[in-house]
Parts: sequence; structure tokens; C-alpha cells
Amino acid sequence: GNDRGAAGRETGRETGGRAGGRAGRETGGREGSRGGEGRTLWLRECANVVGTTPNTLVCPFIAPKELQTMAETVVRTRNLVKSYGAVRALDGLDLLVERGCVAGLIGPVGAGKTTLVRILLGLLRPDRDSGPVYVLGANPRRDQLDLHRRIVYVPSQVSLWPKATIGETIDFLGRIRGDLAAPARDRLIERFALDPSRRAEVCSQVEHRNTILVVAFASRAELILLDQPPLHPDVVTTRAVVEELIRARSDGRTVLMASGLFGELEALCDTATLIRDGRDVANGPLPDLNSPATKKEAVDPTSPHLTLDALIHACDDGPYP
Repeated sequence: GNDRGAAGRETGRETGGRAGGRAGRETGGREGSRGGEGRTLWLRECANVVGTTPNTLVCPFIAPKELQTMAETVVRTRNLVKSYGAVRALDGLDLLVERGCVAGLIGPVGAGKTTLVRILLGLLRPDRDSGPVYVLGANPRRDQLDLHRRIVYVPSQVSLWPKATIGETIDFLGRIRGDLAAPARDRLIERFALDPSRRAEVCSQVEHRNTILVVAFASRAELILLDQPPLHPDVVTTRAVVEELIRARSDGRTVLMASGLFGELEALCDTATLIRDGRDVANGPLPDLNSPATKKEAVDPTSPHLTLDALIHACDDGPYP
């Protein structure tokens, strides 16, 4: 059957007529049909695992268990390597962030936290010998435009357009994203004690960053990336950030926060990865990592120990020390 099918297809191509090609397809043996049916059935099984349809599978040659893991995983890196000349900022970093959690990335200055965040955003390309990087099941470089609709990023330093007001900036960024919820926008402006009519040039750095936080939390982004989260500037910002992180987690969104202080994230994160010199030295739930030996290995051991109650209630008299 296979031989007759191949001969028919070849005849159809050589003569240019449709009859030969049709004959080749119709008389091509049943083995090819069985293979096609088997692949369709396998794709349907994979679709049942990840809750989608065969036509929407991104990676049809990945085993079903791997597809299920990718569906539940928001960020995944394996042996991630990034060099700046002779300096390796990331040296074989492994990271796994599950959907619907608040995850911490903790390490001292120069550990590679910001480099990692920029790679996740698709702004930097890993080295050629690096392992894979997946964000929401996609490649950050190849699928950057699509991913940026599903991610929101708050950098450690923010500088707004000086002549624009706070309200104009929020509305402009909201139109760019296209997913800002108006009720959430209004609620967050009030929650962060911002004046929409104030121009950025007369606002403090805290107000600049709070403006971006309003955009981040009012959006429908599936992944929120916070570089050095502002948990210390003042009581209003601290309470607002804590409450919005809890709200985001309850909504099934994922938050990844990078910080150099263990205590700053300890009260908020479900899990954390401790990194030093571009390598992951420990990861897991925060209580499991809260030991003097682990802290000394990855972060500043003098980092203050904070609890959620402390974050919410202990700064009534002013900023945290």
C-alpha cells in the first residue's frame, strides 16, 4: 500500500495532472492513516491533561506530564547563564515559580537579581550555552510582544514625565496596556494617597513609584515583577503594597519580588529562591529557609526580621528603621 501510494504521488507530480496525485493519496497504505489517527488521539490526551484543545497546543511533542507542569508553572529556568564580558552575572541558575503564589528572589547586591528579571522580560538574551527560559509557557525573546501584554514590571527606580500629572500618566500607561480596570484604578489612587492632579515634577520618588504600582495592581497582568519592592518608605505605601499583594494572590495572579533583604520578603512570600554570585543556593518555603546558616550563605545576616503584623501595624509613628 505504501509503495503504491508513493508511486501514485510521484506520477501526479511528474505529469502535473491531479488524477495521479489523487490516486496516490487514495491508494497510499493504511499505515500512514493509522499513524495520523494515533497522533490525533495522543494530542487529544495531552489536551485533556492541560485543559485545552489539540489545535491550541504550543508544544505537541512534549510529554503530557511535562505539558501539565508547564501549565501550572509561570517562570522556569534551567542552568541559566548570562555573561557580561568575562563576568558571569548568572551562572547556572535554576528557578521555578508556580502559578498563584508570591515568590521571592533574595540575594545581595550583584547576585544577579536584576539581570534575571531583565531576561524574564526579554530585554536581555542569555548566553549561547545557557539552558532554556520559559515565562507563562513562552520564550521571553521570541514571544516578547505577547508576553508584555500578560506581564507588568515595576523597576527599582522610576522617573515619570515631569510635566504630566499623576492621573495623565496612569491613563496613558493604561491605554498602552489596554487592560486597566477603572474601578481598581480609582480605588488604588485613593489607597496609595495619590493626587491625580499633581505634576510629576513636584512629586517625590515614592509618589513616582506608587504611580507605577497603581498601574501594576489595576492591570489584569498574570505575572507581576517587582524589583526591590517598596516596603519601607512610609506607612501608607507599606500597608497598600501588603494588601494588594494579598489580593493578587487571592485572585490567582503570580508575583515575583526581587530584594536584598530577607526580612523584607519573609512576611509576604510563599516561597523564595536565595541566590549568590549568579547561582541558586537554596529554595523553598520561607520558614524552611529562615536559618542563620542559610541567610549567611545568600543574604545580609543583619537583615531585620519582620512579620506580617509588623509590616501592617508597626510603623504608625513613621517609616521603618
